[in-house]
Amino acid sequence: MHKGTHFNYEGDETVKAFFSNMWKNRAHIVMALPAFLILLFIMYVPMAGLVMAFKKFDYTLGIFSSPWCGLDNFKFLVQSWKTFVNMTKNTVLYYLLFTVVGTLLNVTLAIAIDQMRMKKLAKVSQTLMIIPVFISYAAVQFIVYAFISKDTGLINNALDMNISFYSKAGYWPWILLITKIWKDTGYGSVLYMSVLAGIDTSLYEAADIDGANKWQQIWHITIPSLIPMVTVMLLLSVGNVMRSDTGLFYQVTRNNGILYSTTQVIDSYVLGQIFKSSNFGFPAATSFFQSVVGLLLMLVANFTVRKIEPENALF
Repeated sequence: MHKGTHFNYEGDETVKAFFSNMWKNRAHIVMALPAFLILLFIMYVPMAGLVMAFKKFDYTLGIFSSPWCGLDNFKFLVQSWKTFVNMTKNTVLYYLLFTVVGTLLNVTLAIAIDQMRMKKLAKVSQTLMIIPVFISYAAVQFIVYAFISKDTGLINNALDMNISFYSKAGYWPWILLITKIWKDTGYGSVLYMSVLAGIDTSLYEAADIDGANKWQQIWHITIPSLIPMVTVMLLLSVGNVMRSDTGLFYQVTRNNGILYSTTQVIDSYVLGQIFKSSNFGFPAATSFFQSVVGLLLMLVANFTVRKIEPENALF
């Protein structure tokens, strides 16, 4: 009886301490509340909709009352094996291409801006380079068209060519890469610039006294300081290896069937199927498949990093 009373007493003290701590940090809780609610209602509550992946969705019955269909929605994803293999290959290859080139350019741009002596010019350049990320792909497709259209495109007119880019799939990996770089590189470098701003300037001063030039300082001080952040960003991106920017692959390419061999990815294929039918169980199954594969790859990547450099692992 004494032990039970002691247990309850400890429990009461724990609850009291919890609420006391919350009241003490109420200002921080209020500040974090909007982000918490956004995360809860946008990221976690919709996860209940994954049940649609195993159901034959019926508007009249709703999500949870619709009949179960087992793995039929997943079978629909791979019913055309050739299409499935092609779009999966494109998805993975574009992820690798965008990640490698994007990371290199983000780091290079961040270092270049950080090393600029004219700081006002650096801030103006950074602002101008961030602007493209706020332009929707609905508008970007017209910008791309202005450059590569056959009759009025700037490239064809400037180089006196007559290339029909919208009928030649081989050009599109490069077109999509350039578009992705133009749109995201400026914004992607901001995070790395924040890391560079936190490097102790005494390290550069000591290196300068020892006779190290700018290139040596960048190689031995700047780049090693960026490696932990680069590792974290790569680990986080691995979870999206099976996902693609739908706007880039669906809108910029104008969903042109002639280009599917090099431009069709899983997300653009799913969007096309949604427009053709009302089977929302199929995109739910596809999202479930992408999420599971992404989670497994992220766990494997994090395990590998933890074995090599534990301090750079996510967990």
